[in-house]
Amino acid sequence: MPKKNKINKKDGFRVLLTDTLPYETPITFSVDYIYTKLTSKTSNPIQKKLVDAVILNDRKATVPYRYQIRKTEDSLRRLALIHPSSQWLMTEFYGRYSSLMLHYTSQSEITIRSPTKIAGSFYTKKSWEDIYKYKDGSVSINDLGEFTKHSPSYFTYRGFDRLWKFYNSEEYIELERKFSHLATMDVSKCFDSIYTHCMSWATKDKQFSKDNLRCKTFGDDFDNVIRHGNHDETNGIPIGPESSRVFAEIILQQVDRNTVRRLLPRYVFNKQYSIRRYVDDIFIYAESEATANIVKIAYTECLLMFNLHVNPLKSQLQTRPFATKKSTLVSLSLEVTETLSAKIFSESGSSLGVAVVYEPELLLKKYIASIKTICQQVESNYYDISSLLIAIFVERIKKVCEGSCDHDIEDIERLKCLKLVLDVCFFLYGVAPTVNASYKLSTAIILLIRYFRTNRYTTSEQMCNYIFHSVQRLLLENNRARSTLVSDFIDLEIINIVLASQELGPSFLLSSKIVKSTFLGDSEKNYFSLSACLFYIGPLPRYAEVLDEIVESIEEKLGDCKSVKSSSEIAHIFLDAISCPHIPTARRAKWVRACLSANGDSVSVADATVFVAEMGDEWTAPWIKVDLLNSLEKRELKRAY
Repeated sequence: MPKKNKINKKDGFRVLLTDTLPYETPITFSVDYIYTKLTSKTSNPIQKKLVDAVILNDRKATVPYRYQIRKTEDSLRRLALIHPSSQWLMTEFYGRYSSLMLHYTSQSEITIRSPTKIAGSFYTKKSWEDIYKYKDGSVSINDLGEFTKHSPSYFTYRGFDRLWKFYNSEEYIELERKFSHLATMDVSKCFDSIYTHCMSWATKDKQFSKDNLRCKTFGDDFDNVIRHGNHDETNGIPIGPESSRVFAEIILQQVDRNTVRRLLPRYVFNKQYSIRRYVDDIFIYAESEATANIVKIAYTECLLMFNLHVNPLKSQLQTRPFATKKSTLVSLSLEVTETLSAKIFSESGSSLGVAVVYEPELLLKKYIASIKTICQQVESNYYDISSLLIAIFVERIKKVCEGSCDHDIEDIERLKCLKLVLDVCFFLYGVAPTVNASYKLSTAIILLIRYFRTNRYTTSEQMCNYIFHSVQRLLLENNRARSTLVSDFIDLEIINIVLASQELGPSFLLSSKIVKSTFLGDSEKNYFSLSACLFYIGPLPRYAEVLDEIVESIEEKLGDCKSVKSSSEIAHIFLDAISCPHIPTARRAKWVRACLSANGDSVSVADATVFVAEMGDEWTAPWIKVDLLNSLEKRELKRAY
C-alpha cells in the first residue's frame, strides 16, 4: 500500500517548490535554494542583500526563461521557468487567495481534473519505500522541512491524473452505456491563446469587469501576478507552472458552466448529453449525432467568449463502441507487455524476482515486433505508448531490487534477465524519447548500478559496461537524428540520461568532445545546458577545457548583471554560478559584486571573496554530492496533472 505522509499546511512557502515550476527540467535542477533562503533566518549581510536584489525588492515584470523540449518526433513543446521574484509573488498570491482559487476550481461538474483542497498529506509509492536501502541521504520521515520539499503539490486534486486512466475507468464505461455518440475536440494552443484579462470575466461578469476597471478583485490580482512572470504580456500565459494550469482551469470551468446554461431548457446536462473535460481536451457524449453537433457548437461559441478556439484537426465524432486510438493502443500494448513479463519475472506473493530467460534476443525481437504491429494497426506511433511501457518495466525493476524472492538465481542469469529489460527500455526510449520517460529510465539506470554493486554480484562490472555502452549508443543515434537547430531547444531527454550515467563512476566517463556536443552543442548556450554540464564535469582535470568554456559563456551571459533582476534565465544562471565550487572564487566574487552594484549596493572584494569561498553548496543543491534517486522520486511525486 502507498505510504501516507503529513504536510505542514501552514507552510505557504512550499508553493515555491510545487506550483511555480515546470515538471520537465533536468534531474539536477532544484529551487530549494529559494525556499531555504526565504524560510531561514541568516545573519550574513551579503546573503540578505542578494536575496533582496534578486527576489524581494523589485516588483517590475520579469522575462521568463523559455525553452523547448521534444513533444513528438516532429513537434516541440515550449515551456517557461519564471523568475524567482515572480515565483515569490505567486507564493504571496496563494497565501492571500488559496481559498478563492479552490472556490473557482469547484464550479464545474464537467472537469475530471481540478484542485479540491490544500494538501495536508501525500502518498509515496510502496515501490520507492521498498528500495529505501539504495538511496543515499534519503528524506527523513521525521524531518518536516524535508517532508515539505517532498510534497507533490500545494493542492490535492480530484479526478484522473492521466487521461488514459479515464479511458479505463468505470465512469467511461457508464458514459458509453448511457450515450450512443461521442464527439472529441480540444482547445487550440490553449495556454498560448489565453487573454489574461479573461480571468476577471471568468470570476465576475464580463460587463461588470469592464464597468469597474479600477476595482481590484481576485481575478485582477491573478491576472497581474501571471503577467508579472510573463513580461507583462496579456496574450498567453507561461506553460509549465502549476499555477498556470489553475489559471486556465478557472477560465475553462466558466466555459463549462456557460455551455450548460446555453443549452437549457431543450438540452439538459446528463440527460440528452454529458461532457467531460481534461484540461483542454473535451469529450461530448450525446444521445444522437445531431445533439452532439449542437453541444459542440454551443461549447465552441462559449470558448469564443474568452477568445479561445477549437482545433478543427482534432475534432472527431464516433458511435459506440468508443474505442479511441489511445485506449486501444494502451490496452493491446499492456497485454503483450504482461505476456513478456510473465516470461522474465518470477512472482512470490507481493515480491518479484528474475527468472531464467531462454533466448533473450528472440524475446526482445518478438516484443518489439508486437508493439510495432499494434502501433500500425491503430495508426499510432511509439510516442503514444513508449513512456507508459518504460514506466511499467521500471516499476518491475524496483520490485526486483527490493530482492526478496530470487536468491537462488545465478548472477549470470540475473544479468541476462535485467539486460533484457533494459534492452526493451533503451529501444522504446531510443525510438520515442520524452522527458517523462527520461526520468523513468534514469531511475532504472541508477537503481540497477547500486543494486548490482551493493549486493556484490560477480556480474556488476558487466552490467556497468552494458549501461555505459547503451548510453553511448543513444548519444550517437541522437546526434545522427539532429537535422535542425532550434535556438531555445533543450535536449533534456539525452541530458537526463547522461546525468544518470554519472552513477557509473570515474571509470565510465564520456570524452570531453562528447560532453561538449551533448550539453553545449553548436547553438547558443542556455541555462539548463550550462548548469547540467557543470554538474556532470565537476572539478575533474580532464574536463578543464570544458569548464573554461562554460565559465566564459556564463561571463558573457551575466555581463554587468543588470539583467539578474528582470531575466529568469540570467537570475538562475547567476544563483547557480556564484555557488558552484568548480568555478574560480575570483570570478564568483566578481559576479556577486556586479549584482549588488546593479542594485545600487556594494561590497568589498575581500568580503565578496570570503562569502563565496565559504558558501559551499548552501545556495543551490547540485554541486556537492546529491542523490539523484531522491531527486527522481520527488519528480514522480510532483506530477500532479
